[in-house]
Amino acid sequence: MSILNPRDAAERDNGTPAGAPTDHGWSLWSGGSCSITRCLDQPVAAIERTRGLSRPPYWQPYCAEHARARGVERDDEELVWTADFLQPRGRAGSMRGRKEASS
Repeated sequence: MSILNPRDAAERDNGTPAGAPTDHGWSLWSGGSCSITRCLDQPVAAIERTRGLSRPPYWQPYCAEHARARGVERDDEELVWTADFLQPRGRAGSMRGRKEASS
């Protein structure tokens, strides 16, 4: 299972990532600012990234909006996958009803 892309592992398995975001390198975070350029919002979560074998890992913090864009959100004192992240790729809601419309 890939720590950096749990969605890929989920597609091979049953459609949902195994475990919580914390099982994939995410952690609750406070202090500092979001790692997205020009975003000054307070971070709520961070993911541990690696630069390679010879360099130490580092934390990349994200505010609520940017964490959500990566499929993670804070629910009280834990991190959970967002509903959008858990929805299988290629199953957009806009395609629903198409069959009825063509009948």
